[in-house]
Amino acid sequence: MTAILGLIGLPLSYFISRHNYNLFHSFADGVSIVIAACAFTIIWNSRRLVDNNYFLYAGIAFLFFAFLDSMHLLGNKNMGIFPGYGNLGPTFYIASRYVLSISLLIAPLFINRKLNTTLMFAIYSLVTLLVVLSIFYWRIFPACIVEGVGLTPFKVVSDYIICLILVGAIGLLLINRQSFDPRVLRIIVSSIILSVATGLTFTLYTDPFGIANMVGHLFQIASFYLVYVAFIETSVTEPQEILFRRLKQHDEALTKNLQQLDHVNAGLQQEIAERKRAEDALRESETKYRNLFMNMAEEVHFWKLVHDEEGRINTWKLVDANPPTLKVWGKALEEIKGKTTDEIFGPGATNHYMPVVRKIMTEGTPHSFEDYFPNLNRHFRFTSVPLDDHFIITGADITRIKQAEEVLRKAHDELELRVQERTQELRKSEETASARLTEIETYYNMAPIGLCVLDRDFRYLRVNERLAEINGLPVSAHLGRTIREVMPSIADQAEALARKILESGESFSNIEFVGETTAKPGARRTCRASWFPIKGTRGEVINIGVTVEDITDQRLLEDQLRQAQKMEALGTLAGGIAHDFNNLLGAVIGFTELLQEDLPVGNPGHRHTARVMEAGLRGRDLVKQMLTFSRKTEVENKPLRLSNIVKENAKLLRASIPTTISINVKVTSESGVILADPVRIQQVLMNLCTNAYYAMREKGGTLDIELSDFSVGPSNGNAHRIEPGLYMKLTVSDTGVGIPAQIRDRIFDPFFTTKAVGEGTGLGLSVVIGIVKQCGGYITVESEPGRGSTFSVYFPKVTNEALTDTAVEEEVAPAGSERILFVDDEDALLEMGEQLLTKLGYKVTSQNSSAAALALIEENPSRFDLVITDQTMPDMTGLELAKRILAIRPDMPVILCTGFSHLVDADSARGAGIRGFAMKPLRKREIARAVREALDK
Repeated sequence: MTAILGLIGLPLSYFISRHNYNLFHSFADGVSIVIAACAFTIIWNSRRLVDNNYFLYAGIAFLFFAFLDSMHLLGNKNMGIFPGYGNLGPTFYIASRYVLSISLLIAPLFINRKLNTTLMFAIYSLVTLLVVLSIFYWRIFPACIVEGVGLTPFKVVSDYIICLILVGAIGLLLINRQSFDPRVLRIIVSSIILSVATGLTFTLYTDPFGIANMVGHLFQIASFYLVYVAFIETSVTEPQEILFRRLKQHDEALTKNLQQLDHVNAGLQQEIAERKRAEDALRESETKYRNLFMNMAEEVHFWKLVHDEEGRINTWKLVDANPPTLKVWGKALEEIKGKTTDEIFGPGATNHYMPVVRKIMTEGTPHSFEDYFPNLNRHFRFTSVPLDDHFIITGADITRIKQAEEVLRKAHDELELRVQERTQELRKSEETASARLTEIETYYNMAPIGLCVLDRDFRYLRVNERLAEINGLPVSAHLGRTIREVMPSIADQAEALARKILESGESFSNIEFVGETTAKPGARRTCRASWFPIKGTRGEVINIGVTVEDITDQRLLEDQLRQAQKMEALGTLAGGIAHDFNNLLGAVIGFTELLQEDLPVGNPGHRHTARVMEAGLRGRDLVKQMLTFSRKTEVENKPLRLSNIVKENAKLLRASIPTTISINVKVTSESGVILADPVRIQQVLMNLCTNAYYAMREKGGTLDIELSDFSVGPSNGNAHRIEPGLYMKLTVSDTGVGIPAQIRDRIFDPFFTTKAVGEGTGLGLSVVIGIVKQCGGYITVESEPGRGSTFSVYFPKVTNEALTDTAVEEEVAPAGSERILFVDDEDALLEMGEQLLTKLGYKVTSQNSSAAALALIEENPSRFDLVITDQTMPDMTGLELAKRILAIRPDMPVILCTGFSHLVDADSARGAGIRGFAMKPLRKREIARAVREALDK
């Protein structure tokens, strides 16, 4: 009646609402809420009468929909219930529609399943609570209407999504239509179709007084009314009809059962009489079989199984045994009845017979077995028969049979022994003859070197396992095949040698072969072979014997040793020239800085000296790179902007790579900062680009260098095992020949190279991966033969604040007025250092001899506040001078400078008590900061 009232009154309320908006919504939404609540009440009170839990689940959903729809009614801005939240009506409308549509989609799952109503109420209460909190507390539920604008895209899209969900619910209903009454199914499907029409109509909503609003509410009330009708039909009409029909059927069945009861009673009396006769017959049969059991000549005993808690056979107890059994056992029945096997025969008896018992009880068939009793010196054959949870064993004494069998066996053994002795005598000579052949055959197959025999057509006649292993093919793949078929890469050389042996009959030793088999293309091996003729009785060559030794690893180690010695010599050369070259650069950089200070900024000479300074600094970096390459200097990682290095090196590449290769540089991140040594990063970039050029040098191509930001999360970092975080991604791609799959895993190995002899060291990529790992980064490679390669390097990013600002580079060098003793055996550096420190305000005394400097300290230890000394000097090194000065005056600040020395580094200098350690050449501000730091400590 409520729904009918809504259908009649809604149009009228629409016209009234032109003057009263709250009345229109209150009446329209109130009708929907009441129908939903009534639907739940009906289905809940009749849930025991409905066997289709689709309706009970839908009823629970309608109850919570009614609550959210009531919040939709109260949340309208004109109601004034929730001030400060805007117009919550459309928001709660969308939330309630989502809950109802999803529920109707899920409901068919519970058609033939038991429904836990407590769990359903808990779930829907939680969902409702989350919706309310997301609107009122968290305020994360998207708005559905904007004042003065209209519906939001979220509201419109949600209406369409809800309509699609409802269409899916209709599809599931039709799939399960056999579970519904046809009339009820049509009502439910019509209701959902009207609900879809409601959603589509409300997408046209523009004005609360518009026709779309009224039609949408009419569709919604009509939809809920049909649901209400379906629930009434399912929970009231059908159950009542079924109940009355079942009562009538029950009454008819009861009358029929009463009639049958009389017949059953008469039959029961007859059955009682027959059972009494059967019991008498059973007692007679039991007496007869008991007499048979007791009078049998063979052993018969009866056992009952005992099971453990898991149902497995644990042991068995004796139920009965006949007199022959008790005579053999030497026991009385009263003494052993009800006892287990272990209790009767001693520990271990149960485990002894357990396999037999389990077998007969599992298979359900009789089983025979024999057993010997040492204490009786008797043999018995037993037969076990299963019977429910019991089993019967019958036994027969077969001792005499066993004794006869033993006599026959001994006679047979004696005859067999005589036959074997004669046979052994006949075979002894044959074994002696074949022993030598077996020994030779064993040596042939177990030899640590490869052995084979070739016929005159160069076909393999015999091959041992070692040669098959060297060639990478089984023995069977050699036999009957020629050298050219098995080893085509050495066929020409081998056949020429074999022809010489056939012609001359001479042997050839220590012949090296380098080739690959058909089984492993690309896998080259180096072998040392000796070839000799196998001659017949008349001295003619009938076959050719070959011994083969695999020396691939030996040659590889020799090549690696030579390469390592070459690199060591190069490193020694680099370290040897570093000191003198750094001294020259120190003079160039120092005097250039002094000259720059004396020239005005606008003077052309100032620009020229700037160029000289730039060249000097680049020379310093070059020396540092040489020392890094020879591993004779410490690596100092510092914050640097990677984009600058990429751009600078791209210019150098263009000058060194032919124009047949185009270079594309793409830098999408200018601000990315990493922690690394700039010289080593240049080495990474140059090595990757050089390899790319080598791959394209024949046909040309395109070299792409790209720098970009890269973020690694748990989802996209696992493929290459890259730790999550922010990275700078440096990508070097080429369109060259690519890297074959079989060697892709070896390209980062030291000394591995695909270049020709003399064109590659095999250290490029191993150095690259070493540098990348020292920076905490990762490197990956993707390649396809014929389509190029892509190397991606991931450097961890650091904050921009860690980058040394250019303003710091141009800061004023700190000055002072202390007294400094400056020691260096290079007169140019001595003059430069004295002038530079004097300009900074210090009082400087210069000495080009470490002995003279020490004499000044011994004469007056308090004369100087700081000592600056070079490391490499004649007679006495800087480290020795510092130690002797500190022995005289332990608190004297000392700065040790060196262009290169394998005798001292920063750690050893600090260990000797030296406060400062600096690598030459140094600029003015670097010297100034080092002096102030040493003095201020």
